[in-house]
Amino acid sequence: MAQDIALRPVVDPALEDAERALLEKSADGLFPATLPLPEEPGLGGRTKADIWSALGVSAVCALLPVTILWALIGVWPGLAVGLAAQAGLIWVGVRFGFEVFVLTLVGVHLLAWLLIVVLGCGTDERQRVARLRHGRYYLAEDFGDDSLRELLGHSPLRRMERAQAAVTAVLESQVDREGGWTTSPTT
Repeated sequence: MAQDIALRPVVDPALEDAERALLEKSADGLFPATLPLPEEPGLGGRTKADIWSALGVSAVCALLPVTILWALIGVWPGLAVGLAAQAGLIWVGVRFGFEVFVLTLVGVHLLAWLLIVVLGCGTDERQRVARLRHGRYYLAEDFGDDSLRELLGHSPLRRMERAQAAVTAVLESQVDREGGWTTSPTT
């Protein structure tokens, strides 16, 4: 059974609950404690791919704000702002002509691109916590592989997987759902 379960990150229980929850989500984006922490990426973690993809998203935001703003700022506020922006764009096109409409689109596109790059790209909170708390969480890579079995007589990775499977089984048990484990007083 333990072989079927991938090892979840093992996080220092002394960390704050919010930080622990962020790190326990998955191993993606975390750094093995047995390796040195990689150098922090420049530009706040923004990559060339972020900048180019933001260019495409901002083009859609500028031309059809009603179709995308709900995904960026939430369903109802995004739809309301998107509808208002879409109506405003149509009004500019009808009232002032095609040239002013195109200039307005270019301005909105550049503004949207800048906002997306500055606010939406780069290092997120989870990546920041992963860098800050490096060495206070452990990944499967930190426990080695089955090659340690000969040296230690057991595989640390398999033992950790079995321990996590046991904890999960207890926490998902009917006894735990019905109020947890209690001890009766002895006389």
